[in-house]
Amino acid sequence: SDPPKSFSDFVEGTAFAGAGQSLRISFDPGTERTRFGIDFREPYFLGYPLGLNVSGFGYDRNRFFYREKRMGGGIGFDYRFEETPWVIGTDFRFERLDIRNVDNDAPKGVFDVRGASSLHTISPWISYDKRDSIVFPTSGHMIRLSFENAGSWNGGDYDFNKAVIGIDKYFTT
Repeated sequence: SDPPKSFSDFVEGTAFAGAGQSLRISFDPGTERTRFGIDFREPYFLGYPLGLNVSGFGYDRNRFFYREKRMGGGIGFDYRFEETPWVIGTDFRFERLDIRNVDNDAPKGVFDVRGASSLHTISPWISYDKRDSIVFPTSGHMIRLSFENAGSWNGGDYDFNKAVIGIDKYFTT
């Protein structure tokens, strides 16, 4: 809702303001790397403080010893504890990887993963968000803890775990 009346509405973040949905489309073409993505967020799925995130992406890169292509997508859900800065969620990611044109002098690790494979992950997370604005923060902080698990148990070809902590601090300069 609320279509822009001028270009400044985009700059100020007031264009299409309303129900809180967001849509981001990106395309980064290049000679060595090309990528694209589309992300959609619904902050009140089914009328509850349950966020729904849906994404799709593609990636094509000429590496030093090989060519890497990725296509994938994801879906995520999060729950905001109203009147508090706490949010919990989980994300699911599905990727198809394709490693081609591997040079003879490439590292052994590249030879081991050449061809097509798939990556499926699940990532539960929790965040604490004290920013003054989600769109254009000028003060506050956000902390996010996540744990990503990829495994053959869920149909993927890779097994690994990854713990991540992200801390963002906002202030005006």
